[in-house]
Amino acid sequence: MIHRKSIIVVRPYHSAIRDRVYLLMDLLGYDPIAAAVIPTGIPDDMVLAALERTTPPEALLIPFHAHRDTSGRNVDGLALAERIWQIQGYRRCHVLMPVSQVAQAGFLLRVVKLDPLIASAILDVPERGLADVAELARTMRGRIPTQ
Repeated sequence: MIHRKSIIVVRPYHSAIRDRVYLLMDLLGYDPIAAAVIPTGIPDDMVLAALERTTPPEALLIPFHAHRDTSGRNVDGLALAERIWQIQGYRRCHVLMPVSQVAQAGFLLRVVKLDPLIASAILDVPERGLADVAELARTMRGRIPTQ
């Protein structure tokens, strides 16, 4: 039996991007079907509380996209990743972070300001790369740390 790596999906994109990202996860050896999913709009504090009650997975899928949570506060993937880094056991997780073409410049400006250890755990998944998911999977395999 092939070992499928564990992953938790946090606030996924809409279906047009999500379906291609799930295919990418599958090609990279993760099990997107069995993944726990924390729905879009959930405030950061609730995401953190849910993760604290969960065994850390091998990876997290957290889109970069900035949006408002159900409380009306702005949330984004990088700010959440920084906070998750503080949870016991989650420093060993890497983060697959889909980034839309519109948000790519903002992502690049912000990721360089992160603690280098956190930044090294974040693997951006550019939306434009999702046009050829198989090729993107081939290029990403070398970037994913082995456990």
